[in-house]
Amino acid sequence: MSDLIAMAKYASVWTLADITVMGLISEKRDESPFQISDRALARAIDVSAPRVSDLFNCRHGSPSLREFIVLCQFFNLNPASRLEQVLQLSRQNEEQKSRAAKLDRVADHPEDFDIAALHDPNAAMER
Repeated sequence: MSDLIAMAKYASVWTLADITVMGLISEKRDESPFQISDRALARAIDVSAPRVSDLFNCRHGSPSLREFIVLCQFFNLNPASRLEQVLQLSRQNEEQKSRAAKLDRVADHPEDFDIAALHDPNAAMER
C-alpha cells in the first residue's frame, strides 16, 4: 500500500446532529454584520467554494471534525459548547420521537393498554 491516505469512496450521510451543527453555524453567519461570500469563506477555512456551499446547504458529505472546528473558530464560536448544544438538542429530539412512538402505539392498539380495573371479574361483588 502506498503512503497516501486512502480516500473515502462514498460521502458520509448527514445525520440530524450534522444538520443541527450547520444550522447553528448558518445562524451565526446570517447574524454577522458583514456578509462573507462562499469563496472568501472557503479561502479562510482552506476548502473549496463548492464545499462551503455544500456544507451550508447540507449536501454531499457531512462536515468533518476539522471543518466544524474551523467554521466555529471563524465565526467566533466555542466548538465544545456548540457540540454540547447539538447533543442536547439531539437528545431532546430523540425523547420527543420516543414519546410520539409510544403514543402512536397506544393509539394503534388501545386494547393492549386497557386498565385492569375495567376487567375485574369481582367488580360486581365489590359494589
